[in-house]
This record gives sequence, C-alpha cells and structure tokens, in this order.
Amino acid sequence: SFSPYARSCIGPLVDRFRDKDRRVTEALHAAFLSLYPSSITADDVLDEISKVLEPKVSMKVKIETVKLLQVLVERRRADDLSNWIKHLVEVIGKALNDNASEVRDAAKCAVVCLSSAAAVENLHVPLEMLDEKLRARLESKTNEETVEVPVGHRTKSVPSSPARNSPSVKTRNKDRSLTLEDDAGYPKERIGRTKSSPKLSPATGARREGSKLEATVFGGKERENQSAGKKGKDAGNGMPGREMKDEELESLAKEALNSKYPNVLERLQAGSWKEKLEALTELENITKIEEFMNQESMSLGLLRLLAALYIDRKETNMQVLSKVFQIASDLCLQHSVQSMKRIECYIPVLVDKFSDSKLKQVVTESLLSLGEAINPRAVLDAVIEQVTQHKNPKVHSEALAFCQVYSMEFGFSVLDP
Repeated sequence: SFSPYARSCIGPLVDRFRDKDRRVTEALHAAFLSLYPSSITADDVLDEISKVLEPKVSMKVKIETVKLLQVLVERRRADDLSNWIKHLVEVIGKALNDNASEVRDAAKCAVVCLSSAAAVENLHVPLEMLDEKLRARLESKTNEETVEVPVGHRTKSVPSSPARNSPSVKTRNKDRSLTLEDDAGYPKERIGRTKSSPKLSPATGARREGSKLEATVFGGKERENQSAGKKGKDAGNGMPGREMKDEELESLAKEALNSKYPNVLERLQAGSWKEKLEALTELENITKIEEFMNQESMSLGLLRLLAALYIDRKETNMQVLSKVFQIASDLCLQHSVQSMKRIECYIPVLVDKFSDSKLKQVVTESLLSLGEAINPRAVLDAVIEQVTQHKNPKVHSEALAFCQVYSMEFGFSVLDP
C-alpha cells in the first residue's frame, strides 16, 4: 500500500548517494527496490529526480539517481506506464541536457529501456515534448537495439519479473547456471551455460565444450566490435606486430626495474614478507611514474612479473597477496590493459581467496576493476568456470554473492530462459 511515510524516505535516500563507499550505494539501491513499486509511485520518484538535476548537486548523486529511471521502467506495475510516461520523458530530457557525460549516459540507458517497454505495451513515446535537437538525438537512439556506454560507466539493472522467491542466491545443478535475486526477492540475473560457445584460452584451465554466459551487458556489442578491431596489435597495449611471450614480458620488466630500481627487484624476489610488502608499495608508486610506464609493453611486463613471483610460486601471505591484486587491477584499469590472456592466471587465485574473509573485499574490488578494464562478460565467465570446479562451500556462497554485486554493477540484462 502507498504510504506518505515511504514517500518521505525518497529525498534522504537520494541525498545519501553522495557517500563514496560502494557498499552504501548498493544498500541505497536495495532500499529503493524495497520501496518501489510496492510503497511509492513513479511520479513520487520522478519529482525527486527532477530536483536532483540541478547544477549545484553532486555529480555522483545525479548519476546514481538517474539510474533509478531505468529501474522505474523495468519494475513498473502492469499497464501503468501510460500514466507517467510524459513525466518520465520530461525528466529524461532534463538529464540528457546535463553537463556531465556520465549523467547523460545513464539517461541514454533509460531511453533504450523506455523504448523497449513502450514497444511491448504499444505506447507512443512523446518525444515531441523535447526541443528539436534533443528529439533528433533521442529518435536515433530509440531505433537502435543497444546504446553505447563507456566501459567505465556501470549501471544497475533490475528486472520486472513479478515472481517472488526467497531473498537468497540459488544454484541450479542441472544446467550449471546461477540465479541471482535482489533483496526484495525478485530474480535478478540468470547466468549460466548453453550449448554453443567457444572455449576460453587453455590458460583458464579445462573448460567444458560449448559453455556460454547467458547475460548481456549494455554496450557489450560495441565492446566486442571494438576488441575485434584490435587484431594485429598486442592486446592491451596497442603494440603493433606479434604478441610477446610470457618469458619476454617478464624479462622486459626485470630489465627495466634492474636498470632503475635494482633494490626493488631484489626485495620483490627474495625478501621476507615485510620486505616484499615494502617493495610492492614502492612498485605501486613506480607504476604511477609516467616516464617509466610509457615504455613499450611495460604494464603487460609488470603483470607477468607479479604473476611469476607471487601467483606461480603460490604466495600465502595475506597482505602481500592483497597488494599484488591491487597493483594488478590498477595496472589493467589505468594503463588500458585489455588482454584477457594476461590476467587469466590471477582468476583461480582470486576465486580461491573468496574463502578468506580478510581478503574478500580486495578480491571483489580487483575483479570489478578487471571487468571494467578488460571485458565484464569474459571476466565473469572465467570466475564462474573456476567456482563450478571449486569444492569449498565457503567459496561457493561468497562467489554467488559476488556475482550478484558484479551483475548489478555492470548492468547485466536477463535473457528469458
């Protein structure tokens, strides 16, 4: 039932989006799911979103709030979209005129979602309410199946399925798929395998013939097209010619470090755990030196060196591993490493560390960064592959919870089973 008390929660909830802690943001989105559509109306939410789209409001608040437009459409009550579609288009138009590109991107996702919903319900989207320039831009977007969204822009997606089950994360043993649900009990994502996908590189381990990830990402098609255009270059650094072997990359990084920072390399290789941690901290600072990192394939070389020193040798110290994961994910994110092959050896270790409560947050952040830098689908596919082979129930439960967070972060859209 609709409640004035629930309506009064919207403003404070939206205001808290200014908090930089990702966990707070996730909790706020979950709180919104519990309020809409059961206790508040779309018009109530649209009024609040419109207030947020002012010049002096924090950009993070705007971005997270505009993401709610998509949730409004996806979780709408049956046959009620026609009652507030004009109000929705008005707010979308305001968001598309915002100075921040991230806000405009979130609004474009809402446009695509709205056009799909309107087509299903045979509704006219009243774009004539907007000025000509904006209308032309929107009309071209509504004719496309997907909208291009930068890799760094993560959106949350919540399906409109009315089925309610327990608010837990479930597995289906029969087809090895994962069914994720939100805090309100709505099925969120179905991530599984069907019969026709190619194998990953052998470096990921023995993968069953023909597994496929049953999830799509906003902009996923565009990212695939972009990666297809990178043939003939070294994946990750844009280096023309043949791809360097692991031994060559490791040697490249060692020579560069040995010539400028010999003490760091020595402590990385043979020090105690405290010396290793200090050396890794120094290495982290070195990766921020533009002159050093501008050397050809240096980011790939450092990734391989870290893997050789700590992953291949099965490092056990928690603090050392935490720093290694952090540096590796930062290298991928900050230096445009886009090669799945270069981070495949990290995935099994990251998945295994889901069992360590002290490393769980670091593992989550690292996998999110790797997905953002490389390819969300490929990284999640590799994680699921490792989880299905794992025997530790603690790893299974934590990995399932991670998949829920990951899917929300990257806006995975559900395919009908």
